[in-house]
Order: sequence, then structure tokens, then C-alpha cells
Amino acid sequence: MPEALVKKRILVVDDEPGVRDFYQTLLKEHGYDADVAVDGNDAFRKVNRTAYDLVHMDIIMPNQDGVDAAISIGLVQPDLRILVVSGFLDDNVLKELEKESNIRGWMKKPTGVEAYLDAVRRIVGV
Repeated sequence: MPEALVKKRILVVDDEPGVRDFYQTLLKEHGYDADVAVDGNDAFRKVNRTAYDLVHMDIIMPNQDGVDAAISIGLVQPDLRILVVSGFLDDNVLKELEKESNIRGWMKKPTGVEAYLDAVRRIVGV
């Protein structure tokens, strides 16, 4: 299948069910395949079983937070792009994120729908 016809697959990682469902539905409505993970540990397991084009990553989550998950994912899949979407983006978190080459952007929640979709399109190229 030509690349232009292949749906991009995105993993939405957030511990809040309503937030996960919102972004998963939004992405599906705009032509993406979208899966969900409940925390960093779940995300790590899923990215090692399924090929994703992008991981949408929250920061504050139980078990493994988004920063640690991004580092773990980057060690095994350094080319897997991550978009951080979180209500918690202070200077210390941003400094940690800047160290990770797979982090392709960050947005503060709540995001505007169009700004979010623009960021996704920019990162995945569609």
C-alpha cells in the first residue's frame, strides 16, 4: 500500500480515562489509528508489541511517569516520535524533555483541537 494511504498509528498515553477517550476519538475522526495506554509502563509494553508513528504522552501518571517512559522508550526505539501533552510542564520537566531526542514537541493541557491536530500532522507528516 502506498505510504500516503497507510494510516498513521498513534498511542495516546494518559491516566485519565476521559482525556484518553477524547484524544483517541479525535484522532480516529481525523483518519488516524489510535490506541490507548494508562501509564508509562503500559505504553512501554505496547510500543514493544506494536509499531507506532507517534506517542502522545502525559507527564503525571501513576506507576511510571511520562518523562521516565519517554526515556525508556527512547532507549529501545530512539526513532519513535513523542508529543508530550500535559497540564504539568514546569522548567525542570522541560529541561528533562529537551535531553530526549525522540521528544518532538510539547503542549500544555487543555490543548486547542486545531493546535493539537496541527502538531500531530507536523510530527507524523500527514
